[in-house]
Amino acid sequence: MNPNYPFVIPKGEGRDQIGAACAYLGYGFNCSDPKQWIEAAKLIKATKARPNFAGFVDETPARDQMKHGLIAASMAYNGDIAGCKADGTCLKLKFYLPKQGSEIWVDTMAIPAHAPHPDLANEFINYILDASVGASLSNFNQYASPNAAAQPQLSGIMSSELITPTAEQMKNLQFLAPLTGAKYKLFNQIWTSVLQ
Repeated sequence: MNPNYPFVIPKGEGRDQIGAACAYLGYGFNCSDPKQWIEAAKLIKATKARPNFAGFVDETPARDQMKHGLIAASMAYNGDIAGCKADGTCLKLKFYLPKQGSEIWVDTMAIPAHAPHPDLANEFINYILDASVGASLSNFNQYASPNAAAQPQLSGIMSSELITPTAEQMKNLQFLAPLTGAKYKLFNQIWTSVLQ
């Protein structure tokens, strides 16, 4: 990548950005020590000072800016890149999983204890878990499916390294631990200072 070519930093997920900086600094993606967060924040702030820093944007607009050649690099969701590769709109983009580590995540469906229509919510969840519906959803959005019954109906998604990391890559992927209370508030203060 040309060091003078513009790049952006996604703004929406502060934990992802701080986590990436922590991993780069050797603390692991799921760093939880406020001192490490501050050091990571300083690294991101220093990066913002580079003349080719183009600003903070959300992940999907960043992907679109890369597709159109407006920026050279950004963090992006693997499914977003798989989707534009599948439709042929970003065949020149390369997706890299950092060797220092990154986040692994899953979407969750849950019904709040005091939901006004729990039966309807349960009906919706059962609908999404139907094998053909789940496969159609994954084939449309290009994200993996944990639904074993749906997997035989997927259009090659699960064999793509972009969607299904190798065993070696999985060693460096971490679920982010939840933050609550004072620690959550402190993290948000640190991330807000980065955005300013």
